[in-house]
Amino acid sequence: MDALNPILLSPAPELSAHHVELLDLPMARWSPQGQIRWCNATFAAWTGRSVQALAGQDATAIFGADNWALASPAMAGALAGQVAQFTRLGRLNPAGPRWLRTLCMPDIDHAGQVIGVRTLTMDVHELVLEQQQLRHRAERDDLTGAYSRSTMMDRIEAGTARAARRPVALFFIDLDGFKQVNDALGHAQGDALLQTVAAALMAGVRGDDAVGRFGGDEFLVLAQVRDAAGAERLAAHLLEAVHAGSRAEDGQPRVTASIGWAMAPHDAMQPLRLIQLADDAMYAAKRNGRARVMRAAVDLPRAAD
Repeated sequence: MDALNPILLSPAPELSAHHVELLDLPMARWSPQGQIRWCNATFAAWTGRSVQALAGQDATAIFGADNWALASPAMAGALAGQVAQFTRLGRLNPAGPRWLRTLCMPDIDHAGQVIGVRTLTMDVHELVLEQQQLRHRAERDDLTGAYSRSTMMDRIEAGTARAARRPVALFFIDLDGFKQVNDALGHAQGDALLQTVAAALMAGVRGDDAVGRFGGDEFLVLAQVRDAAGAERLAAHLLEAVHAGSRAEDGQPRVTASIGWAMAPHDAMQPLRLIQLADDAMYAAKRNGRARVMRAAVDLPRAAD
């Protein structure tokens, strides 16, 4: 087995063993079949084994089949002469689970032939967490944790684009009486009420549906539905969720909701048109007594899409 060849059980020719250890990063050389030809002491410590014990070991025996499956595309790219990388949540002994990024490079011999893969692994835990936090802040409303307006616009655009195959319903929700609650109890209580309502709406839909704050006391819900009857049932469920989530100590809801909804592709295929129809239906619900649901296509006259 060439994995035990003493010529290959050494760092890359251009790096001395001293320089390799100074890097203090897990480094290894792999055969095309995924067996270790060489690794440094940092790599060995990372795996919890000795350098000698790792020589010739198969990657699946070291990391497990699932982790190796994540690495395989990048390893294949390196064998094809490219530089590739992959990031995953792994266990870095003795630190525990950490986000790690592994750089995969072609291992080239003196004749210019690719004979395997070199890997260099870096701990990018703090960087990945920071990126996740930035993405969360960009896509979520700071106060309620629901999707932001811009994120909802993206979700609505994506939903209408595939609505011919997977119909969606858009629900425009406005809280009745929120201004009076806000004025009477103060902005802190008003903010807490918005958070409670948002949580109730998010708990009332499936994980792949979207709940967003459109602005002020207005929310949008985008949900995949089978038909209009399913959308009507969901609208009633959302109405009850708002009322139940905003109940005061006396059992009465502090706010009610007026909900208007429209479907794609039946009512509209353009995102802005779909929003406008749902918004018009919501205002019609307010004009007709509030605390109710109205559908654009059925309950309102409308111009052709």
